[in-house]
Amino acid sequence: MANQLKIPLDRNKVSIVRQCGPAIKDVLRGKYECSVDFIGMDSVRGQAFGQSRNPSTGPEKRFSIKLKTIEVSVWKADLTKFPVDAVVNAANEDLAHYGGLANALSTAGGPEIQRESDAHVRHYGRLQTGDAVVCSPGLLECQKIIHAVGPWLPPGPSRYEVLQAEPLLVKTVNNILKMAEQNNLKSVAIPALSSGLFNFPVEKCADIIVDTLRNHNERANPGSYPCDIRLVNHDDPTVKEMERACRKIFGGTDVPVVKALQSHTSSATTPSIPLVIQIGNVRLTLSKGHIQRQKTDVIVNSTGGNLRLSNGTVSNAILSLAGEKMQEEMDQKYKKQPNKPLPPVLETKAYGLGCKQVYHTLCVGKEMANAKQILSKAVQECLQLAVTQRHKSIAFPAIGTGCLNFTNDEVADIMTQAVEVSARTMPAKMDVHFVIYPPERDTFMAFEGKLRQLQGRYLRPLGFETALSQVLALKQTRRPRGWLENLFHCSGMATVNNNFIQYLGVEELQKLNGDAKPNTSIEEFFERGCAKIKIQAESPEDAIVHVLKAEAMLCAVQEEFAREVKAHVPMPSAGVPVDFNKSKLHDFERLGLHVKKILKVDHPALMEAFELKKKQMGSSAPPRLMYQRIPAQFCSMLTSIGFQREYAPPDGMSVNNGGVYCI
Repeated sequence: MANQLKIPLDRNKVSIVRQCGPAIKDVLRGKYECSVDFIGMDSVRGQAFGQSRNPSTGPEKRFSIKLKTIEVSVWKADLTKFPVDAVVNAANEDLAHYGGLANALSTAGGPEIQRESDAHVRHYGRLQTGDAVVCSPGLLECQKIIHAVGPWLPPGPSRYEVLQAEPLLVKTVNNILKMAEQNNLKSVAIPALSSGLFNFPVEKCADIIVDTLRNHNERANPGSYPCDIRLVNHDDPTVKEMERACRKIFGGTDVPVVKALQSHTSSATTPSIPLVIQIGNVRLTLSKGHIQRQKTDVIVNSTGGNLRLSNGTVSNAILSLAGEKMQEEMDQKYKKQPNKPLPPVLETKAYGLGCKQVYHTLCVGKEMANAKQILSKAVQECLQLAVTQRHKSIAFPAIGTGCLNFTNDEVADIMTQAVEVSARTMPAKMDVHFVIYPPERDTFMAFEGKLRQLQGRYLRPLGFETALSQVLALKQTRRPRGWLENLFHCSGMATVNNNFIQYLGVEELQKLNGDAKPNTSIEEFFERGCAKIKIQAESPEDAIVHVLKAEAMLCAVQEEFAREVKAHVPMPSAGVPVDFNKSKLHDFERLGLHVKKILKVDHPALMEAFELKKKQMGSSAPPRLMYQRIPAQFCSMLTSIGFQREYAPPDGMSVNNGGVYCI
């Protein structure tokens, strides 16, 4: 049975995850057969895991207008670093800041924000929708933080549900302005409340917020607070909606973009980091890149009815890297029977590409009948074919934005919906990538907008969500969670215990030491028959980062070891359930262990060696049972290549660490 564990990430853990996210995934997969999703990392920083929320070009003013009593402006900026008197947080009724903007502000502001929020709820009870309260900002660059509870809607709300929620959003904005006035706060930064995780349509949200500000301007007294209201969001689609609403309601003139005078990273040196959303078994990724250079199992191409791969920018780029053999295969497989209708997806080998296979879709121009349905079906056919052929990853370009004459928004909408529909019935995990050619900024923004809309329906609170496939687990819980929690509580000194350390090569050890900071020491040694790496660093964060790097290296070494064994030793048969003597359960229960599953692992080579040793010793006595404990991280290796001496656990291995007993 798959278990789900969630570990909330505080500010320090977020920093570690940003540095070592791939290593954490590799280590937990290698140690515990545990897959990891970093849920909410994109909502914390507005973009995908590993990307800073801080816009590469710094805060940008997109619109500004001076009214009778207030000045209203629209900004693309990081709200966690925005210098105003008060920042508004999109909070829930419990003031539990675990996801989206709430977690981002709480993380940046430190634990004081959550502590004060908890104290407020204890003393005054839960907030109601529309309420707003003023609290201390912690480490944020403002005087106060205003927690405001906007209306929550179900995913994909009906028109009636939106209409019912509109007065509550108006009430929320008015209470924000009231709190600012009561606390003499001159400037207030307000995000697109209730959009995103709360599922309020962003365009309607923008109209309501701006219209409420217009009404406030008409009834407020000159010189009253707040007089400077800034509509601040970090993602371009929402910023554009706010700007549109302001120009529509206030009729403002064009205002040149004003960049804040502060240090920032040049966009020329800032890499593009993907946006990732989990939909069931599908992990959908949006990134900038060259489709022909992707390393996924499958790359998708589009071609016309004449099957000439040199036609079309994307197709020609794929052909150029793959080589002419791809065109030859297309001609031989699909041109021999000209009267036979072609399937919607044509398959060829990858040749010079880095993938395993290429799917060529046959789509038609926008002016043709059912063109949108054909494009949608082509995407779904590619996904179904990939599942049938047991591929794990597939990369799509933006199909149809070129000579097929679809608009960017149309292509983004069709392809995103097609993936979402397929994801609902996807039987196995699949990585789906939308790869947009870097110069096509408008195309990328269109896809980004569609994926942002999906976030409100599929994004869950911040934390790790792990799905465990427990093969031979004798301790009921805590294995991955306990290991992570112990690691995150490292004091600056940590030890990695693993006998596979002796297989680390000079190159790996040099890399581990080469990445260390000047005041970090990394020592490899043996103690009581166990290989160890001792890491000591100035800060706990540095120590944890190096532990993860070392563990990731060891996981790679273990996989290589298993491949070598399989190449030279007969493969064991798969484990099968067997009856278990219930009287033996007491032996485990006395140690505080719980039997989850019993598997029998047949290993012909080991059995042959055992029988040979018996003959050499002249022994005719029946074999006796021996319980051998090994660390849980070797579960899959045990069932794959049998018992190895490298599995021997370090002395003093505690029961709570989990493990396997071999009989």
